[in-house]
Amino acid sequence: MVGQMTLFDLVSEDQKEEFQIRMPDVGEYSKETLLAFEKEVLGIYVSGHPLEAYEEKWKKSISATTADFQLDEETGHTKVHDGGAKEIIGGMITEKTIKHTKTNQMMAFITVEDLLGTVEVVVFPRDYEKNRDYLEVDSKVFVRGRVSEEDDKPSKMICEKIIPFEQTKKELWIQFPDKETFLDQEQIVYGYLADSDGNDEVVIYCAKERVVKRLPKNRNIGINEQILSRLMNHFGEKRVKVVEKPIENIF
Repeated sequence: MVGQMTLFDLVSEDQKEEFQIRMPDVGEYSKETLLAFEKEVLGIYVSGHPLEAYEEKWKKSISATTADFQLDEETGHTKVHDGGAKEIIGGMITEKTIKHTKTNQMMAFITVEDLLGTVEVVVFPRDYEKNRDYLEVDSKVFVRGRVSEEDDKPSKMICEKIIPFEQTKKELWIQFPDKETFLDQEQIVYGYLADSDGNDEVVIYCAKERVVKRLPKNRNIGINEQILSRLMNHFGEKRVKVVEKPIENIF
């Protein structure tokens, strides 16, 4: 029995060769793009999860996982409770529903997925306007809020503030053997920082005196591979370090 033929089977060898030559070389898809295709076609991730690359940042920043919002069959309760301290979760927004209240104000219901599962987050009108720019599907965010428990159901989170993964603040530390060396090379440092703009702080450490000097806000930068490469090439890899600030300091 002859299998089903495709259009490619009907053309001549010369045409096939010409077709193959004309096919653009688009290169390999990124890991995250491939995972998005898997989710779109299969409904699940097969070869990994988009958050795996952010796992260390995620673990350091959260106070609860989505699993903590799930009902425990033995106790009949979730690990997180009403009336407790504010919780911070992190993950990717996979669903969003916008609704209007009786007073025609907008609110949102979003689903946040982390490496363990999902949780529903409610964004009431008073917080919707402040956070609406971060409520897009596929956005990777940290959410701070309070827990809303329901009988015989997983708990929900009532959103108060959202911070995208990329807005978490970092500090760039540059170490000098002593204060005199820093003063000699201070203008060199400023030269390397001059063409970078952002919210990341720069900290100078003078080892001999054990002095920490935080550069003023107008010296803040956006830490990236290019600027790190320049500084490491000049001062040495061991003297340049990036430190991520705890998410609590930002919230």
